[in-house]
Amino acid sequence: MNFTSFTDRFFRQLPVIFPIVGLFLIALTGYNVIQFGRQGVLGTGIALGTCAELLLYTLLWLAACDRRRWGAIGFILLTAANLLLYFLAPKDLLWHQISDALLPFDALLCFFLLFFFKRFR
Repeated sequence: MNFTSFTDRFFRQLPVIFPIVGLFLIALTGYNVIQFGRQGVLGTGIALGTCAELLLYTLLWLAACDRRRWGAIGFILLTAANLLLYFLAPKDLLWHQISDALLPFDALLCFFLLFFFKRFR
């Protein structure tokens, strides 16, 4: 795969909000890994769970920026699973500490994905 071809597809096929969100998610994932590493807690459940979830969201969003349907569907399913766990799981569950920060943002991004879903291949 040609890198120029990927960046061209990444920045030009969908509205500008998609690559901006992609870059934001990359930066947020990197920031969290660095901060957890500096604090020496990267090996804990909360830190690993948060970084793994952000990495998964980032990879799925980047696939969606490349107009991959499986990326958009995966992002929507991950957000739906997070919402279900957040509202149906007991409040003392570790998941509440891992996934509650970006839930409204992720739900908003799902609407963008659904709105532009016809453009995906």
